[in-house]
Amino acid sequence: MELQSERATCAKCGKRFDPALEKCPHCGWQVPAGWVWPPATPEEEEAIAQKRKEARERIILTTGFEIEGRAISRYLAVVSSQEFLISDSPTQELEQATNNCLERLKDKAVKAGADAVIGVDIDYMKMEANAFMVVATGTAVRLQESE
Repeated sequence: MELQSERATCAKCGKRFDPALEKCPHCGWQVPAGWVWPPATPEEEEAIAQKRKEARERIILTTGFEIEGRAISRYLAVVSSQEFLISDSPTQELEQATNNCLERLKDKAVKAGADAVIGVDIDYMKMEANAFMVVATGTAVRLQESE
C-alpha cells in the first residue's frame, strides 16, 4: 500500500508516507503525539483523500487468522469500531450498523498502515428495550508482498 505525501518524511528511515498514519509503514517509526506536519495544499489533500479511499478498498477483512497465499509480516494494532442505535424494529438498522463498523475498521487499518484486518469479530448487544450496540474488532496487519 502506497500513500504518499510530499509533506511527510520519516525521521528514522527518510522515506515518505501519508501524514495521517501513526507509524511509518516502511520502518515502524512511531509518530510522536502532537507531531505537526506542514499543512498540505488543497490539491495534496485531494490526492491524499483519493489514495486513502483506494487503500480502504484494498483492505482485506477476514474472520480467519491468516490470508491464503500471503504471509503476515507485521502485526500492527487491534482495531475496533462501535455503533449504537435505537430502534423498535432493528433488522435493517443492525445490518447498516454492521456495515458502518466494518468500513470504520478499514479506515483504522489504513491509518495504521495495514493491508488487512484478521480475526474480525462482530458482537451485537441489546442495551435496553430498543437500544442496541454493534462492536467490530480485529487485528490490523501488514502482509508480505506477493511474489
